[in-house]
This record gives sequence, C-alpha cells and structure tokens, in this order.
Amino acid sequence: MKKRIAKRLKDDRHQLAVWELSGDGWKNVLKKNLDELQQSYVRSFNTPKARNLQDLYRESLGIKDITSSWARPYMTRDKARKKIDHFVTLRGSIAHRGRAKTSVTKDQCGNFLALVQDIVPRVDEHVRKHVTAIAPVRVRRRRQDRWAGRG
Repeated sequence: MKKRIAKRLKDDRHQLAVWELSGDGWKNVLKKNLDELQQSYVRSFNTPKARNLQDLYRESLGIKDITSSWARPYMTRDKARKKIDHFVTLRGSIAHRGRAKTSVTKDQCGNFLALVQDIVPRVDEHVRKHVTAIAPVRVRRRRQDRWAGRG
C-alpha cells in the first residue's frame, strides 16, 4: 500500500499533492486508497482463483505470496493452488451455465470443503504474523494491554 500511495503522489501532476499527507491527512489518503483498492477488487474479484487471491493479499497487505501458506506435508503449494482453481472453475461453470460438464459428487464437495477448512486457518495465521511484524510497536502494545484487561 505504501508503494501504491507513493507512486500516486509521484505521478500526481499537482506538485503540492504530497502535502495531503501532512498532519492527520495521511489517514485520509490511506483510507481513500484502501477504498479505491476495495472497489477495484469488488468489481473484478468474481473468480477467487489462486492468482487473484495472491494479487489481493499482495496489493492490500503487502504479502508477497499468500499461497505459500497453503503448503502442508501431504500437499505442495502448487497442488493446493491447482485444486482451488479447479473448484473455482467448477463453481463458475455451475453458477454461469447452470451445470458442470460432468456430475459433481458429494465427495468432490466434501474434498473442497476440507481443503478450504485446512487453508483458511493457515492464511489467518500468515496474515496475523505479517501484520504483527509490520504494525508499529505502540499499536501492538495497546492491543496487548486490551487483551490483558489493562485498557
């Protein structure tokens, strides 16, 4: 997000645009950029394939490759990516054409659910570690105080 905002300010034809960051103005600039990013992803994010998820996490949180958290001892990251893409494509064919090319079995649905239930906590932990690492120390301390009942 920092690079995105820096590029926008650099490319802005108005030479004084950088002054939008002064005081608490940086908060407004950040919120505006987050809102625009959210709108662009809402419009284009109708197919949550691995690449789209990777782009979303990179652009919004600065995580280079969220799919790296999908790997586990019995499945590589690439295999997990292919499975997610397969299920998303299958869902799309049902949603847009009313049916899949072949019948969808209960086992396929169960496998997809199991995959998602396995990946989601890994993504959550990956995001938590990333945000904790980049958050200012005072924000982390304030949250720790709240969790400990001291504020």
